[in-house]
Amino acid sequence: MAGSAQLNSNKDQIDSTSQSQLSKNPLLWYAASFDDISSRTADIQHAAEICPALALSMHIPFASNSHSFFNANTVVTRQYSLASHFIDNLCCEIAHYGEMIYRSSTNAGKKPVVDSLTITGGNPTFLIASDLARTLECLNRHFHLAEATQRDFCITVEAKTFDNDLAKLVKQLGFNRIRLCLEDFSPEVQFSIQRKYSVYRIESAIEAAKAAEIPDVSIDLIYGLPTQSAASFLATLQHLIRFKPDDITLHLLQHQSGSYGLSNTPALLPKPQAITDLQNIATTYLLNQGYSVSGAGCFAIEPEVARPNQRGAYNSNQLALGLGTASLIKPFVWQNCTSLREYTRRISQLGHARDAGLELSSDQAIRAEVAAGLLATGTLLKDGFEAKWQRRFDDYFEQELALLAPFIERHEIDNNSDFRLTPTGLWQAAAVAKAILWPNASPPCPIKD
Repeated sequence: MAGSAQLNSNKDQIDSTSQSQLSKNPLLWYAASFDDISSRTADIQHAAEICPALALSMHIPFASNSHSFFNANTVVTRQYSLASHFIDNLCCEIAHYGEMIYRSSTNAGKKPVVDSLTITGGNPTFLIASDLARTLECLNRHFHLAEATQRDFCITVEAKTFDNDLAKLVKQLGFNRIRLCLEDFSPEVQFSIQRKYSVYRIESAIEAAKAAEIPDVSIDLIYGLPTQSAASFLATLQHLIRFKPDDITLHLLQHQSGSYGLSNTPALLPKPQAITDLQNIATTYLLNQGYSVSGAGCFAIEPEVARPNQRGAYNSNQLALGLGTASLIKPFVWQNCTSLREYTRRISQLGHARDAGLELSSDQAIRAEVAAGLLATGTLLKDGFEAKWQRRFDDYFEQELALLAPFIERHEIDNNSDFRLTPTGLWQAAAVAKAILWPNASPPCPIKD
């Protein structure tokens, strides 16, 4: 087990980064070495010019009620004017990048193609219909949106407010997937996290989506909650199966002291062995119910139905807009500012909100793509890697594979014809991705203007 100990030791520096971000975006694992790249517009423009397609995400930070799972880039308010003004700025940011890339592609006469769009929050449906519509209209003006059969357009919605009218609007705006976030249905667990959901409310939201002919309903389920037990977690999964969601993604609660609405002490949180038990329960139950593993903590009822950038076609070029988001257009990675006031100021003065980032070396770009792909799909096709990078995977990652030997011995990694995380190994996706992305304790060198 020496390899496992060395792996943990080498990742101490990463683990000091905000845990709520690590599981969501491997780009931020480079944050320790970020530098100012706000003036690198021409370089970023050139990099974006050669992207065949972009995965685009937008963060709408507003919500009317706080709860324990919001990250630091969430604004809890009842003042809708803040959100309306934010959309003004977000449309300016959309126009900035759309025009920047279009100008660099004048000879081809093409707008940048978006085949994957994700809108998250906060609560994106905090927006009134007109502001949500004008955001998509602005996006459609400045980017070329892929055809309906070639796109994965997803929006996170709040079950309490997602009704038939909102479902029709979401469908009309071109989304083919909604994502509902919920927790344990146990009254005791709901009381402990100050967040109550009824089975009826979830069922009504899913029925509204199906009535509007939104083809894909995904559920994000938080586990590792205060007072949560194996029995309550299994009961929640059994309730969910009744609704027949297309995808279920399980997220481990990342407890942070002072989180919104979480007054519980860490003593109420499940112990590590209990977390492992919850993961095993979910894997066994969902596989028995006809779901297949489709990514890290992700289970899909029809994994063979390919969804762009979600199953088997991961797009590593990601342009992220809004508050605190992280983007990667190789070889550049950057993060937007995290202060709403600073975001507003930068958009008004510069048209963008880039705060800090770095230019990846060829080695870092390879590692970032592999790590992000593993988190998205749990699989790396060696033939594809070797054809793209002209390197043998096993030779290039010889040091990392030695560190990952304990995972291979426990059958959590299958490194035969391809590099795959097994159903049990997918729970270790973050640790495996860290080993690939950050092989040494020292951070990469930032760029210098």
